[in-house]
Amino acid sequence: SGCKSLSTLDLTNFQTSNVKYMNSMFKDCESFTTLNLNCLETENVLNMDSMFFNCKLLKYLDISEFNTSRVTSMANMFNNCEEIDYLDLNTFDTSKVIQMEYMFNNCKKLTTILIDKFNTKNVQNMSHMFNYCENLEYLDLNTFDTPKVNDMKYMFSNCKELTSLLVDNFYTGNIKDMSYMFENCF
Repeated sequence: SGCKSLSTLDLTNFQTSNVKYMNSMFKDCESFTTLNLNCLETENVLNMDSMFFNCKLLKYLDISEFNTSRVTSMANMFNNCEEIDYLDLNTFDTSKVIQMEYMFNNCKKLTTILIDKFNTKNVQNMSHMFNYCENLEYLDLNTFDTPKVNDMKYMFSNCKELTSLLVDNFYTGNIKDMSYMFENCF
């Protein structure tokens, strides 16, 4: 399944202002190395789950103009984007997001991720969120508000290069599962 061989795509003329679901939109598009999707109108999108799942060769992604103010699920959004090393998501409005599990799972080459403007007050699931981000050295999540999160299992597991993790403001009073949260963080 998926468009495994598709390597270029021009969506400039797409009219997406009425689209509500973009989940799995580029799933298994394994040959993309670059995507500029700022032409997409996303103000009505509710679900971006698995949007770039398994885009294994993707190295550059520009989604800085995405309007994510209505999105409730970003689970698996970048899961298995093995080659991407930089993501700036500080323009994302995540105030309605409930699901963030596996969001950056297996982003093996990711070294820089800008998410300090994330509003996580409604997120319930963060399990496997950064699992296997093997080259991530620094992660500042002090702006994360976590009163509704109940699952953080495997959240940072296998982040082998992680030397600085700032989670001073995490509220963990409602967490039900923290198993393997820091497994193999050397």
